[in-house]
This record gives sequence, C-alpha cells and structure tokens, in this order.
Amino acid sequence: RILPTSVASVPAAASGVATHLRAGLAAHVELPPAQHAPAAAQTAGVLALKTLGEAGKGKLVYFMAIDGAKFRIPVEPGCLLDLKVEFSQNRGRISKFNGRAEINGKLAAECSFTAMIADPPAAG
Repeated sequence: RILPTSVASVPAAASGVATHLRAGLAAHVELPPAQHAPAAAQTAGVLALKTLGEAGKGKLVYFMAIDGAKFRIPVEPGCLLDLKVEFSQNRGRISKFNGRAEINGKLAAECSFTAMIADPPAAG
C-alpha cells in the first residue's frame, strides 16, 4: 500500500518517493510516474539474481536502459501496486525484461528495460 508517509509495497521505496507523497498531503497525493519504472526494474533485479542462480553471491545488478515507459493511470495512497516482470531476452551477463505495474488487474504503467549482472567494484 502507498501511505502518505511511506511506500511499503513498492520496491523502489526511495526517500524521494516518500518526500513527494508527504509534500502533496494538502493537495492531490500520487506516486510520481517516474517511480513506476524503477520499481519494476528493481523487481527485475531480484528475478534475475534468483533465476540465474546468482542470489547470495554478492553480485550487483546495473540497469542500463529503460525504454518505452508508458503511464496509464495515477497511483494514489491506498492503492496496491502489483509489479509483474518477465525476461524477454538473456545473453550472458546482460538481460532484457518487460515490466507491468497493475492496480486491481488494471494496467497502471509498463516499460522494457535492460540490466547487467556484474561483480561489485574492487575495493581500492
């Protein structure tokens, strides 16, 4: 659920999201559309690490591109944003995904994105 002071069910619970929600309490409150695609991209990162057997190995997911983002309906407090992500292509360390955000089965946003799985940078 998206609450006025927190974003609990959206994986992209960046501090900027909660700030946007709190700032708009007196007016119309809505999750900024620019946060839908990163939320789906973070979900894809979890999917990729688990599916490719890289979970728990210290790997990082670097997002390279978000394409074709379309926002259909506003996401307001109290809405449950269901994120659905699937692989569209996997070539070694680089994968492509399709993502959808739905509210009660109705499309709220969609996009495609590309990510790379890599080792963390060496400490230096």
